[in-house]
Amino acid sequence: MGNFPRRAISLELRVGSPPARQAIGNQSDRMMSEGKLVWIYAPGVCDLFHPGHVEFFRQARLLGDRVIAGIVSEATAADYKPAPIMTMAERIAVVSACRYVDRVLPDAPRQVTVDFLDSIGADYAVHGDDITPEELERSFPGLVAAGRMKFVPYTRTISSRQLIERIANRLREGTLRVKL
Repeated sequence: MGNFPRRAISLELRVGSPPARQAIGNQSDRMMSEGKLVWIYAPGVCDLFHPGHVEFFRQARLLGDRVIAGIVSEATAADYKPAPIMTMAERIAVVSACRYVDRVLPDAPRQVTVDFLDSIGADYAVHGDDITPEELERSFPGLVAAGRMKFVPYTRTISSRQLIERIANRLREGTLRVKL
């Protein structure tokens, strides 16, 4: 399973139980028995990096041996959600520091295809289980049919949007040391 230690962390945020190694299926078991490392591609914006992001990458790591984090550009993110507050360089720096991430891919594409996974050496892509079927087909076309898509529980107790709302509330209350 590689030389990376599997240290358990205890987070109050954890949703459900971590995915079992067997959830990857027979193809992964065959790759493991052949000595091939299983690479998981985990794309995201990762704005205002928080424990929910850490949990996502921790669960992605449980699905394989190595994790490639794909960080989308500000322009790509703005196509489907508010533009990130942090710059690409800032987001890359914090994601790179996450112990569950082995490689970071800047300017990740909006669409993740089988050809793209093959081009970066990834066996599977992963996303939170909060994705709609329409968004799944738009962002990960053909991956489910190809058996190359995995899902992990979405951490609902924290998000970048919730952090922004907390900051906005504190600004309104006047409890931050910021002058507007």
